[in-house]
Amino acid sequence: MAADNVSFVGFAYTQFALPVRVAPGGRFDFRPAANLSSPAAVMPLVLMSDDGRVELLAPLGAWHEQVIAVDQDDAIAGFRWGWHGDLADVPAGFRAELGIFTGTSIREVFDRWGGTIRTAAGTQRPGSDVDPLLTHLSYWTDNGAAYWYRTEPGADLTSTLQGKVAELDELGVSVRSVELDSWFYPHEISRPVAEVGYLEEVPPTGMLSWTPRADVLPGGSAACEPSSATGRSCCTAATSRPHRPISNKVNGGSIAPLTLSTRPSSGAGSTMRPPGVRPASSKTG
Repeated sequence: MAADNVSFVGFAYTQFALPVRVAPGGRFDFRPAANLSSPAAVMPLVLMSDDGRVELLAPLGAWHEQVIAVDQDDAIAGFRWGWHGDLADVPAGFRAELGIFTGTSIREVFDRWGGTIRTAAGTQRPGSDVDPLLTHLSYWTDNGAAYWYRTEPGADLTSTLQGKVAELDELGVSVRSVELDSWFYPHEISRPVAEVGYLEEVPPTGMLSWTPRADVLPGGSAACEPSSATGRSCCTAATSRPHRPISNKVNGGSIAPLTLSTRPSSGAGSTMRPPGVRPASSKTG
């Protein structure tokens, strides 16, 4: 790909992996809004030339431990790929692999990436018709929603959501599932839940237990299922893990994360420049 005819789409290390787009000759902008910013890093990264060629650089494992650092002022000058700079140590034999997929559209290369991962894991993709989130309307309480860490005056979140779903039923807008976002489980520093108003501060801490907060959903997640007769269900969010094991009610076990530090570091280990990028792996001895 020639330097003057390549555009990019990367997924930034910020809330919801917001896409960062760069037109030919342009620059990466990691401040899509006044209240949002992220490091000059992406994963995965898509390169598109004006002759229709598309390349995808995406992880094949160690999803959170590798990163692509980019030059904000000169996107085509090169990318630095390596382990995340916040990693303090990794176990012997730890391996990170980056895949490079080519095609003629973003959909095609992402399908190839997904197929490669599913094949390696032996995963069978279910049909979309078995997931009510894809077949029916659902009600969400995620970041920015009316009831994200907020309730109606004089009500708790259970009664707030039951009332809203009942109101939608009366209007003939029936939803089959209700999403419970990060407000429903405890964090290292639990975030306050208050009446309708703007949430001024969200402590950036990981979840301690993937279970309902007793002070928010005293009846458990079932409390947000207004009627079992409707077949309505809950879908739940998950977030980053803290620096210590967490409790997971689904399997009754714990998850021990890698040891992390907050020291700044680029974490970049290998330089890649289009054209001529090749599959690469990084491994400890």
